[in-house]
Amino acid sequence: MHRGFSVRYRLAVPMALLAFCFHACAMAAPTAPATTSAFRPADPASPDDVLARVNALRESEPAAALALGDPVFDAAADKRTVIELGLELMDAANALRRQDRVLEIGAPLRAQTMDRLTPEQQLRLLKRLNGVIWQPRTASRIAELERDMERLEARLPGEESLAEMWRQLAASYMLMGDSANAERLARLALSKVPTHPHLVEYNANQLIFLVAAQQGRHPEAIEALLEVERVAKALDRPLDAGFLHNATAVFVYAREFDRAIEYGERALASYDQKPRPSLTREAVLNNLASAHEGAEHYARAEALYREAL
Repeated sequence: MHRGFSVRYRLAVPMALLAFCFHACAMAAPTAPATTSAFRPADPASPDDVLARVNALRESEPAAALALGDPVFDAAADKRTVIELGLELMDAANALRRQDRVLEIGAPLRAQTMDRLTPEQQLRLLKRLNGVIWQPRTASRIAELERDMERLEARLPGEESLAEMWRQLAASYMLMGDSANAERLARLALSKVPTHPHLVEYNANQLIFLVAAQQGRHPEAIEALLEVERVAKALDRPLDAGFLHNATAVFVYAREFDRAIEYGERALASYDQKPRPSLTREAVLNNLASAHEGAEHYARAEALYREAL
């Protein structure tokens, strides 16, 4: 080892990468347009009329749909009387990226009506609820949705969206810090993928990579990493700077320094093109410097460490 250097091998796994993985294949939530509707929440109307108006507004004016329908849904003690309204409002809240409201509507709707829902209604409910169920930080609630998913699969065999819904539950476990169940459901999601390549493969393998990397299972992490890269190329999706940054660290720990340098250079180029808020350029430079130090490129390593200061 060159005098004055100590290898700074660090496996940085920022939550930014998990957030990217979690949201990337969630149902797309477009930016909500400005509310221009003439409908006002105070307008007197029957529940059926409110449902019809919410349905008409949900796609074009989701904020107006929520403002109109929320009071009616919240006032209903028996959610069985407002099932369709609740599903419409969950979609509107999702369009506004109001995950808190998706959960506030979806949790009582599931608790009171699950046995009454058609398979199609259950599918619609769980598509929204699976991605937000981690927020109360209660693992048992995620486990309950697992059982719901198993029953739904029996009712809708061959439903193509089930793979993504299992991946959503895997991400919910990961956000709870339950890596074992996150990996288990990520692998289950991969087994449900209907076609190849598929976005679920891209995101589920990122979860597996994260878990394996955090646990020091470097061969498995590298296997998942290469699968992410293969699918990304097939789908023409750029790899995230955070993912490349963590790949650099995994190859450093695996003592594959040439590959670490390759991924570190790519991470730096990606970061410079599109910085991520939860990842610093200094961290990217440090991982790249560690790769060069491991390869005994001491002058280059020192220059990178100094640049990171």
